Amino acid sequence: MEGKRYQESAEQYQVLVRNGKAGKSVLDGLAFSLLNIGDHAQAIRLFESSLRRFGHDALICSNLGYLYRCTGDLGAAIMNYRRAVDLSPKDPERHHDLAFALYLARDYESAVQPFLSALRLKPEWGLAHYNLAMTYWNLHRNALALAHARAAQERGVPEAATVVRALTEQLRLSLPRAVSVNRRRQ
Repeated sequence: MEGKRYQESAEQYQVLVRNGKAGKSVLDGLAFSLLNIGDHAQAIRLFESSLRRFGHDALICSNLGYLYRCTGDLGAAIMNYRRAVDLSPKDPERHHDLAFALYLARDYESAVQPFLSALRLKPEWGLAHYNLAMTYWNLHRNALALAHARAAQERGVPEAATVVRALTEQLRLSLPRAVSVNRRRQ
């Protein structure tokens, strides 16, 4: 949906709210429309209100995580993504969202497990392989980084080719070189 349509959608939801029809679907729809037109502060308030009024919901927690990530509050993003994972442990996207926020917070060690969980649930996910490769690279676990970068490349992630080249070269430079020893004949 284009920005103009999200704006129109937000206006229609606001009319419903003013007319006393502030059920879960209306509040969440309004918050989602506001998220898409860039009114992050109001979208956060509405999603949080929805959670207080109607209980926890994995998608709403995930949207809050995204909004907090957009506003630079990685601590709040991580907290909401953790809630989303707790509420929907079999959803690979929730694990990936959490891992990516941890990655952005430079908590690379903590990001590994949620990326691995996402890949256990969705093994062919190229983006998850790519992001795990970058995480391992930051942890200086280059062999694992290369394996996941290759997996991402095989699954059509174009940026992975650059990472594969860089890691291959880096690993090649760190390999021991053959040394010949010249012995004098006796």
